Amino acid sequence: MYIDGKSRPTYVPPEMWSGLIDHWKDPKVIEKFEASKKPRMSEPDGPGTGIRKQRGGSLSIEERAMRKAAERGVSVMDCVYEAFRDTPIFKDGSYTSKMAADIDARVREIAATRGDKANLSQILINDVLGGKLDKKKRLFGTGNLAESLVPERTTGLNARTSAGLDPSVRAEIREELREEL
Repeated sequence: MYIDGKSRPTYVPPEMWSGLIDHWKDPKVIEKFEASKKPRMSEPDGPGTGIRKQRGGSLSIEERAMRKAAERGVSVMDCVYEAFRDTPIFKDGSYTSKMAADIDARVREIAATRGDKANLSQILINDVLGGKLDKKKRLFGTGNLAESLVPERTTGLNARTSAGLDPSVRAEIREELREEL
């Protein structure tokens, strides 16, 4: 979007730049820009809480969990909480959204009552997130792993085991990640 007074980049020819400026000043383009800007600039946790920023980087939560699992030689299911925890937090330790902060606080609260052997991933999936997918087959903070984490999907098809991915798929993924590392 054009900002008045912004100078033309050296790699853009002058005739192209003037065409871009004309395009950006078109009322339809401005309307479309404002409409697409609104969701990005909204405050989903309420007024005064700030906009929600994407913090996942180029690695999906699924990829983060699989890498952590391969490094340790454990199930992907055991690394879901860590992958969730790594994603919605800024370098200063603050959360990108109130929802992520509330979920993490609830997981830690339940884990404190269960002692040192508490499985944080199981607490996140079953106790805090309810162990059910929403109508779009999502589970907050789990990315593409959602359907493999919940034993019974809403479609009634259960192609995966309750411990996460199908064991043969899990073994194949582990082997591929070990080769990469």
